[in-house]
Order: sequence, then C-alpha cells, then structure tokens
Amino acid sequence: MSRRSVAKLRRKAGADRGLLQMLGQTARAALSVLPAWWAAGTILLLALVLGGGTRQGLWSDAIVQVASLPLLATSLVAVLSAERLRHARVPLLILGAVVLLPLLQLIPFPPAIWTGFPGRADFAVAYAEAGMTVPWLGGSLSPPATWRSALSLIPPAAVFFAVLLLGRRSRQALTLALIAFGFVSVLLGLLQIAQGPQSALRFHSITNPTEAVGFFANRNHFAALLYVILPFTAAWAVGLAGDRRPEILVGVALCLLVFASLLLGLGIARSRAGLLLAMLASVGSLALAWTGQGPLVSRRGKRYVFVGGLVGAVLVLQFASIGILQRLEADIADDLRWELSRESLSIASKFQPLGTGIGTFEPIYRMHEEVDRLRTVYANRAHNDYAELLVEAGWAAGALIIVFLGWLVIASIRVWRWPGTEKISVIDLSIARAAMITLVLICLHSAVDYPLRTTALSTLFAFSCALMIRPLRQQQHGPSDWSTGVTRTGL
Repeated sequence: MSRRSVAKLRRKAGADRGLLQMLGQTARAALSVLPAWWAAGTILLLALVLGGGTRQGLWSDAIVQVASLPLLATSLVAVLSAERLRHARVPLLILGAVVLLPLLQLIPFPPAIWTGFPGRADFAVAYAEAGMTVPWLGGSLSPPATWRSALSLIPPAAVFFAVLLLGRRSRQALTLALIAFGFVSVLLGLLQIAQGPQSALRFHSITNPTEAVGFFANRNHFAALLYVILPFTAAWAVGLAGDRRPEILVGVALCLLVFASLLLGLGIARSRAGLLLAMLASVGSLALAWTGQGPLVSRRGKRYVFVGGLVGAVLVLQFASIGILQRLEADIADDLRWELSRESLSIASKFQPLGTGIGTFEPIYRMHEEVDRLRTVYANRAHNDYAELLVEAGWAAGALIIVFLGWLVIASIRVWRWPGTEKISVIDLSIARAAMITLVLICLHSAVDYPLRTTALSTLFAFSCALMIRPLRQQQHGPSDWSTGVTRTGL
C-alpha cells in the first residue's frame, strides 16, 4: 500500500474518531440535562413495575421499551466515546452478540436455501399442502416472535449502558431505590394474600391466585426479585458497619427490617426454587460480612446479617410455614419442568446448529409434542432457559452462554480479590460483590425456570452486570455520598 493510501486511511480514521467524540459530547450534554442516574433509575423502576409478565407482546412491555429508547441512544453514544472503555470491552462485546443474534436470524433467504436448513423440510411440505407460496425465511421460523424478542432487549441494554457511565455515588442511590422497591413489593404481596384470589392488586390475568406475586404474574419471578435484593440489603448493612456515628444505627435498623421482610416475602410467595436460592443468598450475604474490610466491619456485619436472617426466619415460621410445607409435599421428581427440559433438548437436536429463532419455542414445542404425552396444562416455556435457548438459537446460544459464564467467573474473582489502586468505600465494594451473588443466583434459577424472559428481571440482571464493572467516567452529577466517613479500600 502506498504512503498516500496510508495517509488517507489515517485521515479518515481521525475524522471518524472526531465524529464519535463530538457525538459523545452531545450525548453527555443530553444526559446532564436529565441526569443519567435519574433516567436509569426511572427505567429500572418502570421495568420492575410493568415488566413482570411472562408472555410476548404485552402492552406493558411495549411501554417500557419505548420509554427506554432515549436513554439507550444517549448512553450508548456516551459509552462508545468514553476513555475508560478497556475494562468493559468483553461485556460490551457479549451484549453486542446477544443483540445481533436475533437480528441475524431475521435475514431472509429464498425457499431453495432455507428449506435446506436442519429441521425445515417439514415446514416447506406444510406450506405446499396448504396451497400457500413458500415464503422467504431466515434462521427464524416466526419473524414476528423474533422481532418481539429483539425489542425486549432495549430496556436491559439501556440500563446497562447508563449504569456504566454512573459514578459510585449514583450507583449507591440506585441500589437504595431497589431495596425500597423490594420492601414495597413485600407489602403488596401481603395485601394480595389478605385480599385473596380475587384481589384487585393482582395485576396480571394469568397468575398464581393463592400466593403473593407482587408486581409479577408468577410467584417464582416474584421470589427471584426478593432473593436478588437480599445481598444488596446485606451490602448496605456491611458498609454501614464500619461507620461509628450514632445516627448510622438508624440505617442499620432499616437494613435489618428490609432483610427480614424480604425473607417473609419469599415465604408467602411459596416458590420452592425461590426458597432454596434465598438460602444461598443468605449464605452469600454472610460471606459479604465475613470478608468485610477490617475486624470491626467483619464482626459487626456478620452480627447484622445474622440478626436480620434470624428475625426473617421467625416471621416465616409464624406466618408462612404451613403454606411452605404444603408446597414441599409435592414430589419434586414428578415436577413437569424436568420432563419439559428433556423434551426441549430432544427438539433442539433436530434444529442444530441454527435453532428455530429466538421467541419461537411455544409454537415449535406444540408442533413436536408427542400425542400420547399431550397435557391439559399450557407449556409456554421450557422452564429451563438454557434448553430453550438451544432450541431457539442453537450452537450460537450455547457459545454465548459459555462466554458469559467465563466472563462472570473472571469478573467474580476480580471483585472478591480486587487489588486495584482506586480508593472506594466498603459499601461500594460490597455492592459489587452483591451484584456478583445476584448474577450467580439468577443463572442457577434459569436452569429450572425462565426469569430472564421477563423485562423486569432481565433489566435487573443487566443492572447487576454493570455494577460489577468499574465506572467508565468519574462522578460528575449525582446524589450525596452516603459513604462519607466509611473505611476506604482499594478496588
């Protein structure tokens, strides 16, 4: 290549960088008008309130998606122009691949090509027998369903990008808002139980009528919200443990109250998976206290978490023990979800390596369900998100799952053994570790259910991912620093 060509490419690259920097400055100016921490909190709250449904195409999900678009556009440009992008590169690439996958499945091919994909021959025959023209299709056998699934990624992506830009004080504020929302959700669940199956406070037509569900349609997803908030509540209790000011005891008392109420909420939800994962969340919360910075923080933190757990256990035994025992009487080995997982993996093998298209599980499962195993219950999901993803996205989904879990392991090690030079508070360190615990819990839950298929929990999952990554820029605008006076440590 000639020197003139090289110089031309360099000028073009410089112009591109200049354009990106200009767009980044414009995006940051827009975010300063409506502070990013306030906008991210609004979208997160909107997702938690409206995004608890389990079906595609709900109007409530559409509201959250439309509301998230301005935040997504401005925060994405600001993130791409940020100077401290290196440590967020891998999760950004993973998110890009997650968004790109359904879009690639929508690329249409002529019938002569797509009918040769694995598992597609029967569909071509069905079109011919119905006297219909065989359409152009891509990797997805139902483009509308895949489009809806792609649009469902807007709120999680918007919150993820926005939180990457937030300083640590703003992240503290969002976790406090999340804890407050968890407490309100428990109160709502108690009212639902008190008013019975016909309660007007049950906001979804298809729901669990005899259990607490909060803003969700499903008791398992309500339980997921509560066990996710448990470690964040413990993180604040641990962070406050190192502050010797007397007024801090009020904050500690509130943390213990919320921790106990969350355990009560898990009891009245009567989700078996939720109860098991709540136990793991409690163990993780004790680990947060155990690894507190300094003997004072560790000793007080363990005491606070233990007292909160003890009070919560007493409340569960007092008000929810009978309902829990009734749920545990069911034979777990006979649970339909295990059979659904096995059948889903069998179906997935017929469509590898491409899958059937994100969002297409329900019709594909009905088409392949054996006649002698037809059920009276409605199987809208595989109740195993990993198996369902293999059905819908094939080997690409399997590769993305492995890559994400690999990043999670590496990031978790860094969070728990971070030797960085940046000085941050014990609260911030505990929040990052709590985020890691919540990600692990949701990944475990996804093996027996589909929490990430809801807008609420997928947005909360993205929020926790962003909390494990150092801020891309320093705090400029945000709430007061509640960690003033708390021990600082390297992170």
